Amino acid sequence: KLNDDVGKAYSYNFLGDIYTLQKNFAEAENYLLQSLALRRQIKDSFSIALSHGDLGYLYKEQGKFEKAMEQYNLSNKIAVDMGYADLL
Repeated sequence: KLNDDVGKAYSYNFLGDIYTLQKNFAEAENYLLQSLALRRQIKDSFSIALSHGDLGYLYKEQGKFEKAMEQYNLSNKIAVDMGYADLL
């Protein structure tokens, strides 16, 4: 009702994280990708980096290490571009 895309993006991300912990990887990826899409739409670099990091964790948990590294590298690139050492 509020059209709160920031709130929706965080909610989707939280759901993705929970499904990852439950090893329901298909649902996790679905929600994490929805979160990333919204975050790209609103151009929130910090949150985009978080999404890539969470996707990296999801793929690592599945044993998809190349995909995991790709996502972690995307997250790290944003952190470097922002000069955000704690995010890196």
